[in-house]
Amino acid sequence: MTSLLDTLNTMVVDVTYRCNATCRYCQWGNKSNPKGVHMGLKEVLIPEQTIRALGVQRVVLSGGEPRIHPQLETILQHYGRLVESVIVITNGYGLDEKELHRLLDNGATGVTVSLDSLDPETALITRDTPKQLLEQVISNLERISDLPREFELGINSVASHPTANLKTVERILKFGRSLGVDFVKFQPVFDDGHVSRSAPDLLLTERDVPGLLRVAEAIPSLDSPLTNPPSFWKDIARLISGEALAPESCGLGPRQAIATAGKLSICYWVDSTSFGDSFQSISSEEVEAVRAKFESVKLGCKVGSHCFCTQNLSHEWIAVESVHDQL
Repeated sequence: MTSLLDTLNTMVVDVTYRCNATCRYCQWGNKSNPKGVHMGLKEVLIPEQTIRALGVQRVVLSGGEPRIHPQLETILQHYGRLVESVIVITNGYGLDEKELHRLLDNGATGVTVSLDSLDPETALITRDTPKQLLEQVISNLERISDLPREFELGINSVASHPTANLKTVERILKFGRSLGVDFVKFQPVFDDGHVSRSAPDLLLTERDVPGLLRVAEAIPSLDSPLTNPPSFWKDIARLISGEALAPESCGLGPRQAIATAGKLSICYWVDSTSFGDSFQSISSEEVEAVRAKFESVKLGCKVGSHCFCTQNLSHEWIAVESVHDQL
């Protein structure tokens, strides 16, 4: 599984900006959000020529909640015939055996379920998930993990102020181990403007540094599935303590692409290195030109919490001081 996560060239495709969950740190659960729409097939069905030029081997369908897209089966079938790995990221609501088989029968090779905490009070604070619904998600995960494992099963977990502590992390990892999941991938909560307006209590600050460092210290001794290394937790602690992380150590580039709102790029945050409209066919030469530009442009980036999201599971950031020491 390490090779799937960290070596397959990956393209993330946002298929919808609607969601049936109301996570407090995410804007897509707000039904009044004018940007909360399903993407059309034109925007999400990346042409085969482009996929070949990018060397995509793994497609991750994201959102919003991909499973509520009315044409999800068509999207899955498109990518299922073009790449070896098609993953659906989901909140897990209603993910029973029947729903799992709907995804797998149409081309998915796995699902990654978003789960930040097993504690009902914390789940309510972070994801606005009622206790009964959390129990349903947990129960569904337990049932589908008992099925013959010819599919990938992972957990995504957002580390925010209520969850960036050893008790929560250890419990998630222990649960993942009991299910035999392929990985548990953590990422820090980041503020796209929505969190600071609607849920500032979830943001990570210097008060969370001791808890993050305790997690980093404990990770090597925990009996866990494949997960982020200790350096991940240290990097977050360094970032929120005001240390600068070197953009030179960004791991995106040749292995990464992301399709958002009808645009295809290497990084959502670096507009100047977009490949163009997601429905365009692009050549290998055009791909290489954009990738070369990204390696130059990223040097001017300021690394933030948002930069952790699509990095490899094993990615390690380098401090600016460390880069200077090497020069």
